[in-house]
Amino acid sequence: MQTYTHLSVGCLLGALCFPRNHWAQAAFVAGSIAPDVVSAAKFALDKSHGIQPFSHESKGLLILTEISHSIPIWLFLGWLAQAACPWLLVKSLVNAFWLGDLSHLAIDALTHANNKEWTVGMLWPIPGHLPGWIGVWEYRYGNGILRPKPVEAVILVLSALAALWLWL
Repeated sequence: MQTYTHLSVGCLLGALCFPRNHWAQAAFVAGSIAPDVVSAAKFALDKSHGIQPFSHESKGLLILTEISHSIPIWLFLGWLAQAACPWLLVKSLVNAFWLGDLSHLAIDALTHANNKEWTVGMLWPIPGHLPGWIGVWEYRYGNGILRPKPVEAVILVLSALAALWLWL
């Protein structure tokens, strides 16, 4: 899904998972969009150079995208952060961030069909192929197109409204 939809779903799930804990909600939201940082940077660079976003994707960019969407990498980073910062508050924020990241990866697993970034994908650096149920709800019009398909638009609106309702 688009990063803005991950943001909306992250707001909703963060509010549901961590009611009355705004720091943990913020960490959850940050985790829910963290895997797309590489793609967002590429999009911004392409736009600033006046070229069609993602029209020239390098193998290095695809590897960075795979790494940013890798469950083992985020597990390792979460473990490292908790080992480095043993305070209870920080641990809960790391856990919230990690859960937000997992929500991103779960949504992407259902909505990315035949996408180049999933050649190894969510288990990088473990080699292998993803199961057949990956990508059952493909939503994309094409790379660099920000307009959501109807399914994503419904998810976006409903999650945004539900998150607002929970926060009020």
